Amino acid sequence: MVKFEKYIKKDGKKAWMFKGYIATDPLTGKKKHATRQGFHTKPEANNAYLKLQREVLKGENISRTQKSFEEIGNMWLEQYVNTVRESTYRKTKEILEVHVYPIIGNKRINTISLNMCQVMVNSWAKKYVKFSTYASYTSKVFKFAMKHDLIEKNPMELITIPRKERKKEEKSFYTIEDLKVFFDCLEKENDLKKHVFFRLLAFTGMRSQEILALTWADISIEECMVNVNKGLTEDINKNVVVGLTKNQSSNRLIGIDETTRDILSKWKELQYQENTIANRVIKEEEQFIFNNKDNKHYHTGSASRWLKELIKKYDLKPITLHQFRHTHASLLYESGMDIKNIQNRLGHSTIVTTLNTYTHLNKKASNDVGVSFKNYVGF
Repeated sequence: MVKFEKYIKKDGKKAWMFKGYIATDPLTGKKKHATRQGFHTKPEANNAYLKLQREVLKGENISRTQKSFEEIGNMWLEQYVNTVRESTYRKTKEILEVHVYPIIGNKRINTISLNMCQVMVNSWAKKYVKFSTYASYTSKVFKFAMKHDLIEKNPMELITIPRKERKKEEKSFYTIEDLKVFFDCLEKENDLKKHVFFRLLAFTGMRSQEILALTWADISIEECMVNVNKGLTEDINKNVVVGLTKNQSSNRLIGIDETTRDILSKWKELQYQENTIANRVIKEEEQFIFNNKDNKHYHTGSASRWLKELIKKYDLKPITLHQFRHTHASLLYESGMDIKNIQNRLGHSTIVTTLNTYTHLNKKASNDVGVSFKNYVGF
């Protein structure tokens, strides 16, 4: 608040002054304060205060409209970081810095036209599969600018998204026979830790990041249950850390079969023996099931390397860690499980995600309905 005060000047005459808050920049939130003196009357001081306030606000508006897209983008990121996972924030920041700022970053936010944006998006479409994601984040920055009265329209809302033919790629996954061959070869390695990892990967449909973040407190040997409540992720500095699961639906309970339970139990006992030899006493909620030599969690890169080495050594059908998840979903459907239960087991937020991700299941489900109808009507 501004204060008006009467004071005595050096010559002994009375005068008025004001000091305090003048205005706030609505974009940065910074408050402006000032002190002025030498006014003959309080009304004169008040008029001077109002004039200064108008000048400050006018000056701020001019300076704000001169801000570049990159400046506004970074201001948006400062708010965005508090609304998403660190890994999501890092990827978003990287998209802006690598794909957007080099093109329009130095241009004043209020001078960027529809045509500039269209040319930029067209160039992305020729090079990148996920160009629409770049467009989406660019649009969010413009919306932020509109919210703070820096621009009247969002030019990204008026662009035409280029149509791009996407190659139809069949999801690669193992058949039952492929899976048997894989585990027969894995058995020859005589490495219980790796056996447990790939058993969970193939027989639960969990993400590798979820498996590597598991502690023994997440496993109920007696109830044959796994509590999925965290996963490996990257922080802002690209360090791999244990964080939240991919989304709320990813927090779930997964039942396991007795064979998987028994293998887990054997590994738990062996790990306990190894910790005892190393003079380590670790609480269950702190002991990672898959621990490295420093008793820390492995990175997904380590698990990928295990898999590549197995494939190369035994000349196995190529597959990735994530494709074991496709394998699990496919074999679940073949076993007779409905799509809704598959969705819940995989931790998808909606059944649409399951159907879009595993289009081969959707196609098979449609074919099954057609056959069922034909069998019902009898001709």
